Amino acid sequence: VALRFVRAYLPRKYSDLVSGTDAMLFHDYSPKIMTPKYLEWFRQGVYDGVGLTLVEFAQRISACGMEYWQDTVLYEAFPAELAWNCIEAAAGRQYYRVVKQSPLTDFPKMEDLIINWGHHGDLYPREGATTWAIWRGRGTPALVSQTYGNGTVLHYDHGWDTMPEDVKRTWRYLPDYIFNHLCFVTGLQFPDDLELTHEVRALFASLDKQSRMAISVLEFIDKFGANTRQFELTLSGLRDEKEAAEKAYLEGDLNGAADMMRELNDRVVEMSNEMMKAKDRAMFWIFVIEWLSVTATGMFCGFVLWSLMVRRRLYREVGETRLSQASESDE
Repeated sequence: VALRFVRAYLPRKYSDLVSGTDAMLFHDYSPKIMTPKYLEWFRQGVYDGVGLTLVEFAQRISACGMEYWQDTVLYEAFPAELAWNCIEAAAGRQYYRVVKQSPLTDFPKMEDLIINWGHHGDLYPREGATTWAIWRGRGTPALVSQTYGNGTVLHYDHGWDTMPEDVKRTWRYLPDYIFNHLCFVTGLQFPDDLELTHEVRALFASLDKQSRMAISVLEFIDKFGANTRQFELTLSGLRDEKEAAEKAYLEGDLNGAADMMRELNDRVVEMSNEMMKAKDRAMFWIFVIEWLSVTATGMFCGFVLWSLMVRRRLYREVGETRLSQASESDE
């Protein structure tokens, strides 16, 4: 299946691979699914300035194929050599200890979070690499980076999926943690105000969620004949204004982006309320029609029953039966 996806989705030319690509994100997979041509393209792409994140690129207890990476051309771009041991998280590999301050790890109570629960091998940083965090307890690198040609590579000794579920659910800065790492490898400037940046990103996420819900309600009420034209026009306008907010965010105008996104979120909430009213109106007439249908059927059945059993309009008394005729013949 993986090989089929590679053939279907990866571009046929190197120029198509790097055109418009700022970063590549690899998460613990075996190079066996790639041809040597693509691995060389990835290496050349990083050398030419495309950022690369290597998430959970360390030896694991499962058969993940990490041992094959050292035989590929891309391995020379790795910030660290992979050790072939495998250490459980409880053996001092759960918490970061930040050794170099930067927006990569500069989050409130970062060192108090359990970042990893998986079994992984150690990383051995290469000459010139920068270690941003080590494992508290074991003391080996947890987050390493280096420049390769014109590109930047960030290397994790854990996975995003090996973070505990409660951390992924409750740590409010998890999206900022990931976005800042992508900013780092792409060379984008880090936002200065973490809280404002977090608010803007949360507003974008909230708008996406509410828009999806609004589209679902729109499809539902359309099935019952409600007039959805005005809602469709509103959603179209919201998409255009969201693009303007995204542009402001990318240009570093966080206050402007925040103002636009707050207004958009308020308008989506207002539109959703109107859509629910339209849904209620459509459902009201459905209930009325169903009630009238059931009532009319009940009245008709009652009238028929009353006519037959009470008034007996259609009832004719039997004057003579075959049994009585037979009795008279015998006499």
